[in-house]
Amino acid sequence: MQRGVLVNVRRGISVVLTVFLTVSLALSSVACSSRPKTIKIGMVVATTGSKAFEGSQQTAAARMAVDEVNAAGGINGMTLQLIVQDSQAKPSEGVSVAEKLITQDKVSVLLSSDTSSVVKAVAPVGQKYGIPMIATTATAPDITDMNNTFMFRTIPHDGMLSASFADFIMKQPGVKKVGFLLRNDDWGRQSGALLKAEFEKRGAIVPSLEYFQQGDASFLVQTTKIKNQGVDAVVILALAADAAVQMKEFNELGFKGIISGLGSLAADQYIKMAGKYAENNYCANQYVYTIDNTLNKTFVTSYMKANPNLPFPDKNAWGEYTAVKAFAEAIKIAKSDKPDKIRDALTKVKFEGITGEIAFDAKLQAHPNIYITVNKAGKPEVLAAVPTK
Repeated sequence: MQRGVLVNVRRGISVVLTVFLTVSLALSSVACSSRPKTIKIGMVVATTGSKAFEGSQQTAAARMAVDEVNAAGGINGMTLQLIVQDSQAKPSEGVSVAEKLITQDKVSVLLSSDTSSVVKAVAPVGQKYGIPMIATTATAPDITDMNNTFMFRTIPHDGMLSASFADFIMKQPGVKKVGFLLRNDDWGRQSGALLKAEFEKRGAIVPSLEYFQQGDASFLVQTTKIKNQGVDAVVILALAADAAVQMKEFNELGFKGIISGLGSLAADQYIKMAGKYAENNYCANQYVYTIDNTLNKTFVTSYMKANPNLPFPDKNAWGEYTAVKAFAEAIKIAKSDKPDKIRDALTKVKFEGITGEIAFDAKLQAHPNIYITVNKAGKPEVLAAVPTK
């Protein structure tokens, strides 16, 4: 082949390759641009340790909410992705994994899905990086008063239900003296003191506040002391597993008064663990699976279908589901995955949730209903729905 012809052939091949690469890059660009943008939701939750069971409920409900949003076409052409990190229910670990979610995983928002102690430790991290957070299940009242402009809360705190709960218990026949058995952490100490004050306003005699460590094998020191104080009713602040042991101890000690508490005493897990001893327990709840409305029935059906090995949903599942829906509404308003825009949009969110309207006040606290229940025939029966606003 002559040299001139060879040069022309090489030039022709070069042109063809250039055109091919240009077209390929163009097609690749089109494909990438048509691929939905993913908005990452970080979740700080205990998947191991003392709160692992509650964490499994929370994670399941958050995934279900994300799947529902994506199955409906996403939000403004964007899809959601849930990234879960284990806090082990420890404040220091919560801070560490929140930092990782923000700096390494590049999440746009955070579900702060843990105890009040962990949520309060994590809150400054979100504010430092400008990442909006929703406290999903933590109910210590002072979370709302942290002056953190990035910490929102969908669940009513215990200060929003203490007056109604004290009213209800003090109206039961013969109740004059009330004992308290409280978990020894931010939640138990703060909410216990608040409840004590509300009961005393209504004439209750409160001999003492008794505290316990979560996960102890026995609580007989505390339950025996409370029984011997001659109280007519007991208020328990505990997770389901601890409360079930405490309930059995009170019964074995021969206590005949009223057993009541916040949240856990109406949970399906507690009722199954405590068995016959759970009967006739009273509870003040942010959520209970027997709420009689269409949204809740749909939620419970979907949750149990997706998670047949878990108990009926309680406030842990409801809290995550509601928070993801709140973030979805904010993203829809913001039309962006930018954290600052989502944060501003959260202040404008307003939608009908399972337990009532979800909208945030000036302190970034939502005000859905609370519920007073009594356990009957193995189920929590709703006695009253109480507005919190």
